[in-house]
Parts: sequence; structure tokens; C-alpha cells
Amino acid sequence: MWPTSPAARDCSSPSTVNYFAIDEDGMIAAHIAHPERYPDGACVADEALAAHYETAMIAYEGPDPEGADTMKMHGKLQALVTYMNDNNAPQEEINEAVDDFDETSQTHDIPGQEVRILNEAEREEAIEETLDNYLDECILPELPESMRGYFDAEKWKRDARMEGAGHLLNSYDGTEHEHQDTNGVWWFLYRTN
Repeated sequence: MWPTSPAARDCSSPSTVNYFAIDEDGMIAAHIAHPERYPDGACVADEALAAHYETAMIAYEGPDPEGADTMKMHGKLQALVTYMNDNNAPQEEINEAVDDFDETSQTHDIPGQEVRILNEAEREEAIEETLDNYLDECILPELPESMRGYFDAEKWKRDARMEGAGHLLNSYDGTEHEHQDTNGVWWFLYRTN
């Protein structure tokens, strides 16, 4: 759900909103920004506020900024932009992240941090890989060879999963951020530094 601002209703007053508006097909409909940033007259229509920018109708008195109406926003990018907005990233940093975005990469560098973004299948695979690596590198080498047959790795993994995916995949603070994109796909974000 995209934030709204009462100031955005009036095209003559500066807006405090500076987000992307996404239409029902996952396309960026427009940047919603301070009118002074786009002097050609960016202005948000009332319909956009009512729809919380999920199916936004944007009115412009000038050309769309930066060709925003032609750019497909990947669900992973939607998750990254939402994460950055939730963490009060400046619009310039968000724009840079959009420009540098590579949908084939799981890891994305944004100013001051690295963020790993996974869908549900990738998340499960990463959890399994993390647990297997921990077993192979930390637990099994400490067990005497004669005792390894008594160790139940699957039960250990089940217990380790109880801590949550954030604990396993976020090496910074153990939290997991989640975002459902406009196509209903869930994305999970983990800060790794």
C-alpha cells in the first residue's frame, strides 16, 4: 500500500509525497513528487489518493518525468522501493536503486547496506543451504565420528527454523521484511551487512 498525503490533492501546494505509483499491471504509472522537482507540473489526481496509489491515475501538465510510464517495475524492485521508503531513504537514493536494479540478482547494494531479496522458493532454498552449511562447518566437525550416526540433522534443522528466516538469513539484525507485489507474489528482504 503506497502512502498518501493530503497535500498531494492540491496541485498548487508542494506535495510531501515522493513515491512511485503502480498500476494494476505492475507498471510504473508515474513518479509522484514535489511540484518544484518537476517544474512542468506534476500533480496527483484525487483518484490516486483514493486508490492509495495501487491503481493510480496521475495527472501531469507536462511530460512524464524520466520516461516513468514505459518502465516495467519487477516485483522484486517493488519490494526494494517499499523497503527503502519504509527506511526513509532519500528519493535520490531510491532513484539510483531503480536505475541500478538487476532483477537477476538476489543481492542489491543500496547506500549504507546490502539487501538480499528472495521470493518464497528462493527463501526456502536459502534457509536449507544456510542450515546445511552450518551443520557441515560448525556442528558435525565437533561431533566424534562414532556419534554422528546418532545425530538427527533433520530434527536439528526443524528446531533451527523455529528462530525464523530472519535469524538465519539476516546477518545484520536478524529481521525479515516482507512485501507482496502487485501480482500477489511475496518477497522477503534481509539486510546482510
